Parts: sequence; C-alpha cells; structure tokens
Amino acid sequence: MRYPFFKAADDLTSLCQIITLLGSDMVINAGKCIGKQVTLSKSVIGHDLKNMCNRLRQSSHISRCDRCEDNNADTDRDKTCPLQPIEGSAYDLLALCLDPNPHSRITAEEALKHEFFECFPPPPIIRKC
Repeated sequence: MRYPFFKAADDLTSLCQIITLLGSDMVINAGKCIGKQVTLSKSVIGHDLKNMCNRLRQSSHISRCDRCEDNNADTDRDKTCPLQPIEGSAYDLLALCLDPNPHSRITAEEALKHEFFECFPPPPIIRKC
C-alpha cells in the first residue's frame, strides 16, 4: 500500500509538514514567487530527501518482514535484511516533484521524460478536451 508524502486534515498542517521536510527557506522563496508572504517564528532546516526516504523505507520494511522481526532488527538496525538500492535519479525526480514553487516544479510530462524513467517506456499522454 502506498501513502502520500503529506497527509493532513487541513492546509495549515500540510504546510507545517512541507516546511519540516523541505525547510523554511524553500517555502518562503516559493511564496515570494507567487506573491505570498510566509512568516515564521524560527527558521527550519530541511531534511535530506535521500536519507529520509531510506530511513522510512527501512522502518517500513522492518515492520513487515518476519526475518527482521526474528532478528530483532527493530532494536538493532545492523540486523535488517539488505534492501535493493534505489537509483540516485529517483531522489532527483522526487525533489523536482516536491518543489513548492509551482513555476519551477516539474510537470507530469517533464517527469515522464526524466532519466529515472529511461528504462521504462512512458505511457501515452492522453489529453482530454
């Protein structure tokens, strides 16, 4: 099952989650680009997407893996099963998709042309009038 990156009951909570992940500077600059002012009481340093994704992926795997459970991997991360590596281009694509600035964020069409999908033939783009 897949989960959204940001899951919140309201826009303010979503904005807080975005700021926590990407950092306040990125969100403030995106706001300026669309004529909005974002004011915060303190600056927030964003997380490294690759490290965060790997930590979430490992935690998710441990919670679903019988072998990891038998090895007590939840308390000793060195006992986890090796996970298949993820292409570096996947993290680049993720960062482009999560850009809070709508003017510089990658479009769906551009995303399908990203190097991450080079080994996958893209599906046809169907435009509805």
